[in-house]
Amino acid sequence: MKKLINYINTNYDKKDIAHIYSIILRANYEYENMKQSNKIKPFKLTQMDNFTIEYSNNHILMIFKNETFNINIKKLEEIINYIYKYFNQNYPINYDYKLIDPIYFSLFFYDLLDKIIDIKYDQINISDIKLLRYKSEPVKLEESERYKAMLDKNYKMYSPFKSNLIQESPEERVEKILKSINKNGYGFNNKYAIFYNDEPYIRDGQHRISAIKYLYGDIDVKIVRIYLKDNYFYE
Repeated sequence: MKKLINYINTNYDKKDIAHIYSIILRANYEYENMKQSNKIKPFKLTQMDNFTIEYSNNHILMIFKNETFNINIKKLEEIINYIYKYFNQNYPINYDYKLIDPIYFSLFFYDLLDKIIDIKYDQINISDIKLLRYKSEPVKLEESERYKAMLDKNYKMYSPFKSNLIQESPEERVEKILKSINKNGYGFNNKYAIFYNDEPYIRDGQHRISAIKYLYGDIDVKIVRIYLKDNYFYE
């Protein structure tokens, strides 16, 4: 592990280090979910130039531009513990990093680490939540692909980001979220939807909030607000 960590920390700048570590968190998350469902299969994550993670036969292969590391899956837990310690030391925030969904972490959150000034809990009514749309006006949650799929089992979802687990189809994820909310309620394990600054735009947790709307209507829900320097991303 020391050779891997030393290679990353000496060959990349802080932003790329955060991205690499967040992808490793996702790889572990993917593996753990496969293990829980007894459906462990080879997979590959390519979310960054010159860095790929592959899993096969109880080994994690980390492929960089100039170096390759083959790590037994049993060593991955040790690496994950180091990564969370690294984030706490280099980007201290008043929030538990382990509550951040690793997929969201690897796609977006890693890029915010040097911009976070505060994280707070808040309440919002589902009717006030909006979804951002590329080159068009924001829309209400009724226009969510996930919510529409809950209303119509034959609805074909459009998912622009690879934000599902590798082994799950968009339809399977919707069904899984509905079952989870029914069984455990919203906020299970202290994980809540994420918003930036004082915006009404949901950034992570659209599946969960859509499930709540589908099951219970436009109720007030607890959320996490990440406040960023200079209202970064403010619209």
